[in-house]
Amino acid sequence: MARQTVYVSGLDELRKGLRSAPPAVKRRLGQVNFEAGKAVIGWAEQEAQSAPAVTRHIFHAKALKASRAARSARLTLGGKKPKIAFAPGAEYGAKKYKRFPPWKGNQWSPDSGKVGYAMHPAFRKRKSEFLDIYMAMLDKVLSEPFPEDV
Repeated sequence: MARQTVYVSGLDELRKGLRSAPPAVKRRLGQVNFEAGKAVIGWAEQEAQSAPAVTRHIFHAKALKASRAARSARLTLGGKKPKIAFAPGAEYGAKKYKRFPPWKGNQWSPDSGKVGYAMHPAFRKRKSEFLDIYMAMLDKVLSEPFPEDV
């Protein structure tokens, strides 16, 4: 498991409409998704302060990245270049390797209170706040190209 990604779902209809949107709208939407991801990373950094030491190190190593994709808000753990191989073990734990905290699983669901040591608990604690902020940002960006739908 070299890379784990968390997706914010429920935007399928919007994605279809965005295919014909002007490039400037797509860029602004990518920036909104990036800012939303950075907010979750900030909350995860706070959560990591009470996590095992190896979990705190994934934030020092900048192993959690926010995407600028217009299609979805996305976080990537471990990255592509340079690959930070210990990041998944630090977030999810491990059964075999003792340098990581105990395994907590890697199957995320909104109500699962067991998965993760920093990123997942931070998102679960602030899920409603995140959705309020994210939807307000989306409304602002999309009210111009899609005024009748917002």
